[in-house]
Amino acid sequence: MSSIDPSRCDPAAATLLRVFADALPRGYREPMPARCVRVLLLDASRWLALTPAARKWLDSAETARVARKRFAQDRELLTLAYAAHRLWLAVSLQCDPIQVPLIRDQRGCPQVPGTPLHTSLSHCDTAVAIALSTAGAIGIDIEPASRAHGLSDLAERIAHPAELVTLDGLPAHAREAMLLRLWVRKEAWLKAAGVGLAWEMSAFAAATDAPVVFAGHPELDLQVTDFTEPAAWYAATAVAPGVAVDWAWLQPDNASLA
Repeated sequence: MSSIDPSRCDPAAATLLRVFADALPRGYREPMPARCVRVLLLDASRWLALTPAARKWLDSAETARVARKRFAQDRELLTLAYAAHRLWLAVSLQCDPIQVPLIRDQRGCPQVPGTPLHTSLSHCDTAVAIALSTAGAIGIDIEPASRAHGLSDLAERIAHPAELVTLDGLPAHAREAMLLRLWVRKEAWLKAAGVGLAWEMSAFAAATDAPVVFAGHPELDLQVTDFTEPAAWYAATAVAPGVAVDWAWLQPDNASLA
């Protein structure tokens, strides 16, 4: 973040800036090249000590959305997710975090107009996933593995008829796990396609590492990729076919939090 002078920041905000920058993998500290997709995953529980500092990097709209959350843990998660998102965009754009042109469209999807970047954000429980793309639209979703329990009751809403055939041959626990895997794949695809909940998940199949194809709509041919780690969460991205997805954990240095 060489374009930012920490001495001009509030001390707490400057601390978060330093810890975040130090935690970024080396390749993630520079502007992104063309046709590149990068994903950051973080466990918000590791960053809770920096929540007060994270609030200082939010804009007024983000602060208002956080305030509408009923429970304190949800406010903390959203604060950390928004701050991490903004700080990483600032790194990639080489600008001050407050100057990042981050807005949300009518569906609440993040946009960075006037830049080469497309972005997506997902958060649930303590998990946060942030995706940046210079290869066109991007969608990401993350859910805790525990959400699989009871999903069999929603199978016909989640799975395409062809997927239901496969699911019917699985034991109960594997069926629920696969339904959650399909859920995150399809959530990621719906975000990247920009259609939100206007399309039913059961209307299309979503195999991993293969494009979701709609005849006559090549702009919707987006490839879904699963993350096989971490085991505690299920995550997936959707992006243009043939684009490699790189991902990394964002872990704070415990000494920096002391």
